[in-house]
Amino acid sequence: MKNNFQKSRNIRIFISSTFQDMQSERDMLVNKVFPRLRQIAYERNVTLTEVDLRWGITEEEAKSSKVVEICLDEIRNSHPFFIGLLGERYGWCPSKETLIEHQAMPDRYEWLAADLDHGMSITEIEIQYGVLRSLEPVYASFYIRKTDEKTIETDPRQAQLKETVRNNKRYNTYDYCSPEQLGEQVESEFKTLLDHLFPKDKVEDPAVHERQKLQAFLDDKSENYIPNKAYISYLDKFLNDTTNQHLVITGESGMGKSALLAYWLKNIMEDGRWNVVAHFSANSSQSLDTTDIAKHITTQIDSLYGLEQMEENDRQIEHNATDTDNIDYQKLALRAQLIAGQNPLLIVLDGANQLSDRNYKTKLLNWLPDFPDNVKIIFSTIEEDKTMQVFKKRKYPVITVYPLLLDQRKKLIVDFFDRYRKRLSEQQLTMILKGSDITDNTMVLMSLLEEIRCFGNFDSLTSFISLMTNLPDINSFFDRLLQRKEQIYNTPLYPSLTSDLLSLIALSKDGLSETELIAISNIPSLYWSQFYCANTAHLMIRDGRVVFAHDMIRQAIEQKYLNSERKIQLRQHIIDYFNREDNDSSRKMEELPYQLYHAEKWDELHKFISMLGYMTRQFTTNNIHEFILYWRTLRQIDASKYKISQAYIEQITGSMAEKAEMTVMLQWAFWQMFRNDIIRLTNICISYLNDLDAAYELVKFLIRMCEQMADGDTSEERSSFHNLAGMICIRKKEYIQALKEYREGLSLAVHTYGEDNLQITSYLCNIADVYHSIGESQRPIDKNALEKAKLILEKVLKMRKSVLPDMHDDIAVLYDNLAGIYRLLGEKELAKTYRLKSQDIYVSLKGENDIDVAIAYHNYALECRMEQDFDQAREYAGKALAIYQNILGDENTHTQEEYHSLAEIEMYSGNYPQAIEYMKHAIAIYRKIGDSDIALAELLNSLSTLYLRAGQPDIAINTALECIGLLETLEQADSKLAATMYDNLGKFYLVLNDEERSEHYYLKGAETWNNMDDLEKEAASYSYLASAYNTFNRFEDAAVMFEKSLALLEECNKSQDEAAAYTNNNYGTICFRLGHMDKALEHIGKAWEIRSALFGPDDQIARQYKDTVEQLKQKMAETEDSVNDNPDEQQTASANAEIEEFATYAGTDDPALIDTFRQGRDAFQMGNFERAAGMFNHALHQCNQKGVGEMSVARSLIYRYLAYSMEMKKDEKEAEEYYHIAADIAIKNDNDAVAERVCKDMAEFNWNRGNFEQAEMGYWHEIRHLLNLYGFYSKKTIACLNNIAQAMTKQEIVHWQVILRCFEFVYILSSDKEEYKQTHQSASNGIGVSIEHLKQEDESFDDENYRIDLESAVIVLMDYTIGLGMYSTTHQLYVSFLEEIAANSGITVDGYYLINLRRITMDAVLDNPHRVITAGLNLLQKAESQPPSDEIKSQIETTLANAYRDTMQYHKALPLYETNLTYEPNLIVPLAECYNVLDHPQEALQMLQNAIEQDPSITTLPGFDKILGKILLDTGHIQEALDAFNRYEAGANDTEISPMTIHKALALYVSGSEMDATQLVHSAMKLLKDESNDLLYRISIGIELIDYMFQTGNIEQAEKLIDQLHGLLEELPDSMQESYNTRIVAIRQAQN
Repeated sequence: MKNNFQKSRNIRIFISSTFQDMQSERDMLVNKVFPRLRQIAYERNVTLTEVDLRWGITEEEAKSSKVVEICLDEIRNSHPFFIGLLGERYGWCPSKETLIEHQAMPDRYEWLAADLDHGMSITEIEIQYGVLRSLEPVYASFYIRKTDEKTIETDPRQAQLKETVRNNKRYNTYDYCSPEQLGEQVESEFKTLLDHLFPKDKVEDPAVHERQKLQAFLDDKSENYIPNKAYISYLDKFLNDTTNQHLVITGESGMGKSALLAYWLKNIMEDGRWNVVAHFSANSSQSLDTTDIAKHITTQIDSLYGLEQMEENDRQIEHNATDTDNIDYQKLALRAQLIAGQNPLLIVLDGANQLSDRNYKTKLLNWLPDFPDNVKIIFSTIEEDKTMQVFKKRKYPVITVYPLLLDQRKKLIVDFFDRYRKRLSEQQLTMILKGSDITDNTMVLMSLLEEIRCFGNFDSLTSFISLMTNLPDINSFFDRLLQRKEQIYNTPLYPSLTSDLLSLIALSKDGLSETELIAISNIPSLYWSQFYCANTAHLMIRDGRVVFAHDMIRQAIEQKYLNSERKIQLRQHIIDYFNREDNDSSRKMEELPYQLYHAEKWDELHKFISMLGYMTRQFTTNNIHEFILYWRTLRQIDASKYKISQAYIEQITGSMAEKAEMTVMLQWAFWQMFRNDIIRLTNICISYLNDLDAAYELVKFLIRMCEQMADGDTSEERSSFHNLAGMICIRKKEYIQALKEYREGLSLAVHTYGEDNLQITSYLCNIADVYHSIGESQRPIDKNALEKAKLILEKVLKMRKSVLPDMHDDIAVLYDNLAGIYRLLGEKELAKTYRLKSQDIYVSLKGENDIDVAIAYHNYALECRMEQDFDQAREYAGKALAIYQNILGDENTHTQEEYHSLAEIEMYSGNYPQAIEYMKHAIAIYRKIGDSDIALAELLNSLSTLYLRAGQPDIAINTALECIGLLETLEQADSKLAATMYDNLGKFYLVLNDEERSEHYYLKGAETWNNMDDLEKEAASYSYLASAYNTFNRFEDAAVMFEKSLALLEECNKSQDEAAAYTNNNYGTICFRLGHMDKALEHIGKAWEIRSALFGPDDQIARQYKDTVEQLKQKMAETEDSVNDNPDEQQTASANAEIEEFATYAGTDDPALIDTFRQGRDAFQMGNFERAAGMFNHALHQCNQKGVGEMSVARSLIYRYLAYSMEMKKDEKEAEEYYHIAADIAIKNDNDAVAERVCKDMAEFNWNRGNFEQAEMGYWHEIRHLLNLYGFYSKKTIACLNNIAQAMTKQEIVHWQVILRCFEFVYILSSDKEEYKQTHQSASNGIGVSIEHLKQEDESFDDENYRIDLESAVIVLMDYTIGLGMYSTTHQLYVSFLEEIAANSGITVDGYYLINLRRITMDAVLDNPHRVITAGLNLLQKAESQPPSDEIKSQIETTLANAYRDTMQYHKALPLYETNLTYEPNLIVPLAECYNVLDHPQEALQMLQNAIEQDPSITTLPGFDKILGKILLDTGHIQEALDAFNRYEAGANDTEISPMTIHKALALYVSGSEMDATQLVHSAMKLLKDESNDLLYRISIGIELIDYMFQTGNIEQAEKLIDQLHGLLEELPDSMQESYNTRIVAIRQAQN
């Protein structure tokens, strides 16, 4: 079996020597020998570190008290490698007393005291401990300096030590005369040792090496793990006893997920029944990039399953791949198929949350293939990460690693200190357990225990524990921990040692080697060793580099130490170190560019990564993502300065020139070394950097090199390069050059394959694509170019169909491309047909869940949208979106574009609110994944327009201004998009009636178009401005702008276009208003002529133009007549009252706001709803400016009119939203007057659109406010009750009993009043109809004894509104009935109690049992003097019993249930629960069993299984209890945590399913801490948790919960606390 160092391939050699007389030897070894040896080791994939604690320090430092412990610790860490240097001096002999005095006497080395008593030097102690006394094999060698007469040793102990060493034949001993000879001997010895341990000619399988490193990691990670048997057994069960293929482990950071997996996996690997491939994010030797992970899994599978002969398959994948990333994913997918049915494989992906999420796709984990059944995968992640959303969506089973319970924590602490034969006092234990919540985090707890273990002064230990635990949060803990490190390890000579070392590690890419750390920090080895040995809980060595054991530590260091200035300083130290020529080039390639990038040293970064060697290494190691990151950043910094193509082409060209004297064959071979790299670089420029100029330059370089270095016919290769060049030109929109490249490629392809070969069809398709692009890009479209594209594609279709099957991808692509061309040529039916053909092929070949199918759906949706078939368009765009989301998730280009497409569909269909939601989704995704600010600006432009169309000009303006700001940042303020935005802003401010800003932006738009010499668009801006002037009654200004617009259209030869017709018509209208009849007739006549010429005389708009003059004349005559009419005085008074009301609620005397409201109301009354909506939106804007509160009733009045305006505009969704806002504001202000109006409007709005259920709800809300305002006898109340009944009759499910009661109220309330005569008769008819329906539908209805009874009626209405959840309405019915009707007409005794019972029922529904108890007791007290019927009294007592049970007063509930069993046999169920809680579980069980025998249907009662399960649990019938709990959960609608959840957890625990129990209990504990939950709910959960903890032996946790619960109980009134405290006492006593 291999040693740990062979697994990790990490060698640490301890060098022992005396201080004074070995300086030259140490300098030789450290400065010259070991750097050479490190390089030799690196060639064999071995990391070498020398540990010389005497090098680089003073003699005084070498004799410090801590040195003894550090040396011994480092010998242990370096085992089994040891070099001993012996000269003439025996060395320093430390005093035991001094070590004890300085608390430097390590108790783990028990033998040390005896050695010190014998006067041993530290050097001999090192040799004895490290080599001579070692029971295990040691790779040691000793080097003894030859003495002469001058240097003979004077201490006989040194002579004895040399003799002892020489006589020990297990190890080699050498004599040397000089440091140079010593160097030769050490180098020779180590090379021999290296050949023995890691033979050069026996290169180890990299996959085997990775598994060895994994084993070393697992050993290290699980060393201090205290196993939790519940988690371990659950993992075992998953692996061996379930069919689930996937398992997810989640939990907060630092809870021990990785340690759990490492400990368990170590045992699985030792067992050997499962092949294991694992990736741990904490293992720095493993990349977090998913392509690297895929490659790692692939390599391991090949090794484990003997799939080494896969080169040809892999080459085929590489040849066919279109995306570099997909190569490694496809290779892995192939392996997944090949291992089906073979030995089982376990894949572990730990820390999935830390995966690099490139392009926002990789965390979707779609790169992992579907593995066969013999493969299982375990993931770990954190709850809030994107990967967790994926796992939930896939319904993978999840277990959460929760904080240890206090009792588990206590055991962990005791076990930890037992290892070191230490023990804490009870006080100290309690301080750790209960001092702060920070020790809930397992990683923090282990860090704390390690600090306590290393704390030397036992007398001060209690104070130290208090200092480290009495902290508010984890950040504070790490801050204090680092302060302690500084106090211990910083020295006057090295005052920033702690921060320097930790910061360097934090700033490094993946850690630094010890040698690198010591050299960069300039801290001697002794100090580093002291620091490292004492901090192994926080630092680990992975792949030869020092890294943090947990990312939380790195975060704490960054927060504490690494401000901007410090980062710059330390990064420069790292850069300087790696810039030295003698440094390891591979490490330099890895670390230096990373540091230069983060230091923003762009010139140096460019120079370094421009080296051919760097590019080749990145491509060879497939580490292209950093390569791309660096070049992308440089391009963003200065694209003209940092040119990727130029950098590499110049180097290759220069190198080729230097080799001009070589033979052509050798030059060709040299070129081939870089050819594939340049091809890959070209693809990177296209796919990742979007640097098309560089890509084109590179591909032209490839073509030149093919021509220059030709070794045979290169037609095929050159044709592919020309093809690539053409594709680049198309993307650059250089269509003529694209045609040239494609035709050259086609010519070469025909030469290679022949004219009829299918290979050339792809070249023909590319040429067609160019013509398609040319045709589509022209305005108007270039039909000649499109015809050429069509002919080529039809030819290709014929060629392919003659060879390929009908159902083939290449046929589908052609159908799709042809459909696009047919659409542009106006052949709509053919376009649609071809879209469907393409779609059918993709679905047939690939099924519904495929990207190509989604694209086909998207294209078909586009066709449907253009045909205005919006339902079909929505359906297919929705299908496309669902596929994209399922495969790619939300954050990708396809999903983003599909949301945009759906927004356009909804926009064209007029559903603006939904269009806005889709567009906001599209923008939100683009903000995350997009790389073009211009594209983002275009999206914002679209969104702003949608907001305006949806009647939200305020938001439209904000969005437009954001777009303008973005364009200004990009220096695009004079762009086409900016000009468009200025015009849009002019329109938005026009809607808000902001004359000044509207004018400003229209003029700015015109100016911007003028700057771009776009006269047509400039004319449009002036036309828009003219229309705005018209709105503001500035008719003369409008006329001037229309004249300017027409002049510009004339200048740019557009005077006969559609825009000219529009402008002439509008100018004519203005002329008419100004009284210039001749001009009006002239320009409107021109408008008709232009429009008729363009679209024919029957065009609807043309006809409108023709009729306009007559219409305007008629309108003018009507206007003149109306001037003489007197306004309606009543309407004026009503308007004034409403405006005065608005001013009062607004709380401001601002005339502008009040005037805007008046204008909106006037526009509404005149039927100008567009204008009204604009004014009311403007009023809301002014409210914001004037500080009118968000919940001001003034806003309710605005929203009411806004809703009404939208209703009139047929914008139902907006209307509904505004009605709800208006009602919400009024109700929250308790303003019944406004709320009543809004609720009525909302009800009538729903009535008018046939939504009678919502209309009914609106009337129920209205009745509440009417009752509070006017009572039952108001005309409005009577009408509202009648409306409720009428609305209910029109619904699908008709509640005739409720309708009857409403009509009864209307009938009685409207009697004896002439003005209500018609209403009275209507109600009488309604009663008759209701009775007829009830006779048919309800057998229990007794029509013969029927009489109108308002007591019964109000009870029915109260029951009904409680069922609707309208408790405020219920309450108002109760109050108004007793205050008005009962007070006037009297009430029966039973009626009084029944009505009050409904009021109590409402309290019960609202989870207010204490109020139920108070009201119930009051009713029973009243019943003593005014007794109700026995049945009603039973109802009161049962209601009271239920409330007692809900508040845990079971002793009070029990007699009431027993008393009323006669009236309600089903009370046996809660009665049994009371018996069980009151310690009579057997009687409770017997009670239920007897009840089931008598009536089996009792088991269907709600909550029966919940109560039965608890009773079965308490009587020891565990499996039956679980069955009952599961039955209850299966039938329950509500799945939230409840007391039953904890009962089930206890049953699971007792049955051995401790893991499942843990998950439930910790969910409940989390809920208990959440203050947003209902207080009584939390208390009920807390009490059951206490019971659980006591029963499972978690006494400490139970006591802590009791303390917690006492805090919650203090929030209750004293009278409510007693029952809960009694229950807690009972639970505690039961355990005792």
